[in-house]
Amino acid sequence: MISILTRRPKLDKGKKNILAAGSGKSWYVLFRPVHERLAADPRLDFWFTGRNLAGKNRPEKDFMSWGLSPKRIIREKASNEAFFDLFITPVYHYIEGCRNRFAVQTFHTTSFRHVSIDPRIKKYDRFFIYGDYMKRKFVEKGILSKDDPRFVMIGMPVLDRLVDGSLDSNKIKSDLKIDNGKPTVIYAPTCTTLSTLFTDGFNIIDTICNMDVNFLMKPHYDTYDMFDSPVDWAKEFARISKKYPNFREIKDLDIVPYMYVSDTMISDASSVIWQFLVLDRPVIFMDFDMEKFKENWPMMDFEPWGRKMGPVVKTKDDLIRSVEDAIGHPERYGELRRACAADNFYKPGTATERTVSEIYKLLGIEPA
Repeated sequence: MISILTRRPKLDKGKKNILAAGSGKSWYVLFRPVHERLAADPRLDFWFTGRNLAGKNRPEKDFMSWGLSPKRIIREKASNEAFFDLFITPVYHYIEGCRNRFAVQTFHTTSFRHVSIDPRIKKYDRFFIYGDYMKRKFVEKGILSKDDPRFVMIGMPVLDRLVDGSLDSNKIKSDLKIDNGKPTVIYAPTCTTLSTLFTDGFNIIDTICNMDVNFLMKPHYDTYDMFDSPVDWAKEFARISKKYPNFREIKDLDIVPYMYVSDTMISDASSVIWQFLVLDRPVIFMDFDMEKFKENWPMMDFEPWGRKMGPVVKTKDDLIRSVEDAIGHPERYGELRRACAADNFYKPGTATERTVSEIYKLLGIEPA
């Protein structure tokens, strides 16, 4: 039985205490670059709280999988009983009841679905913005004014590795046991039964697997645990792996290394397709039921970027042609890709250091 804190934690008043909160399995992936950079500072104590995929206040299984000490994991109710120097989170619901000196919103993602554009942002003391696009959308939706002093232009720390030289493509490919002489295509659909994985996934997978490419299947991290899923994807991916030698199921919560070794990405409405643009490599959008998506994400809009950075595919033949074109002519759509990436992600490669610097400023101490 895992023992975590279910009552108010005893904070060391001689240190700066930071509470990080999130939901589901993967939010720590977003925070990890910053945590690893700060964890060595003996003046700081980190605490973690959150919920699992089902929304229950039982985060320990997910949190322990990241290597976090159970002594630093607190149930949400207990975390609200302590006063922290800094509260930092990529989601919104934890702000209620949290007692802190400064609350920082770091956001889950940016995309045309606008899941991060939320009026609850007003309750935070700082907004660590990914880029100009995100800031502009808060203003356009009438949520914030453009001169709000709480805006801090940061970028997206988890994407730094795509451009900072820290990843070894040969090692990643070797670990995957893929053919280094073939182009690599990654398929990363979003997490909903409306996604193309559910509406046409088997056809998409069969089509790409029958091409002369390495095929990486990166399902959304919650796909395996969706209560309303009509498909046992773990079972299906295992079956497909036996059928196609060029198919690789990516179970790792961190998609960044697999984007790094991919020549082309296929997706639908997942935000990772925008993140992939940082590499300036081709993207292919599988079409989806726009009206049904808008029912679930009413803030969704397609200006100025939407799906303009690559072809929108509706048929098997279109998919084959689009993949062949992406491999043969990766320069197409390049200008739009680069412009969209620059608008969405501020100075990739340096976002972690900016985040760390801003945290030290809020804590009122010099960087270590």
